[in-house]
Amino acid sequence: MNASEREDLALACRMLWLEGHEHFALGHVSSRQPDGTYLLKASGRGLGETRPGDVIVVDQSGSTDEPARLHAEAPIHTEIYRRRPDVRAVVHTHHPVVAAFAASDASFEFVSQDSVYFADRMAFFDSAEMITDADSGEKLAGCLADGRAVILRNHGLVTVGASVPEAVFLAISLARSIGTQERARNFGNVVAMNADEIASLAKDFERSYQRRVLGQWEYLRRRLAEQGRSAERDA
Repeated sequence: MNASEREDLALACRMLWLEGHEHFALGHVSSRQPDGTYLLKASGRGLGETRPGDVIVVDQSGSTDEPARLHAEAPIHTEIYRRRPDVRAVVHTHHPVVAAFAASDASFEFVSQDSVYFADRMAFFDSAEMITDADSGEKLAGCLADGRAVILRNHGLVTVGASVPEAVFLAISLARSIGTQERARNFGNVVAMNADEIASLAKDFERSYQRRVLGQWEYLRRRLAEQGRSAERDA
């Protein structure tokens, strides 16, 4: 297994931590490998403290040689990969704003540029149960269908992508969009984009999508590096 892939997965976890997705040692990121196995953040480690040694290998059936380090909700990843051959990475987190949104009767509004990536590409999973077996994982994957994201009621989010940077980009964008919607309500009624504006922006954004994904990835890499240098200076 390529060491750089483990490093990228650990880096993805720390990026999500930097963006407020931490919830104790919960939340996980995975990346599918060419042989059908996938790398997964180990249980018992927070997103912000994840390093390459905290990444385990899971096979196509959801089994691993390190069962004590396997997240209970690993079926999220196993079943999405089974259904979606185009997906190479999966993120599941409990960002507090997203979890609060998922515990309300609010509808997702297109309130910012962060929202546009989910036009006709987001679903709502109407169950608060944990995804701990193949049956519930299959239902979640079916709800996601060919989308980019799914909100899990009273729970959190799942995003998928053709790469780790894409799945992370979408998780961050979704949480930011919902955060903007929350703050907008503090000022008054939410004024969402109209259908024509959403369609126009979505078309423009798709043309520059990969550049946006990689640009944010490198930006977050720089932020993490600078944070590390600041910690060393303060030590």
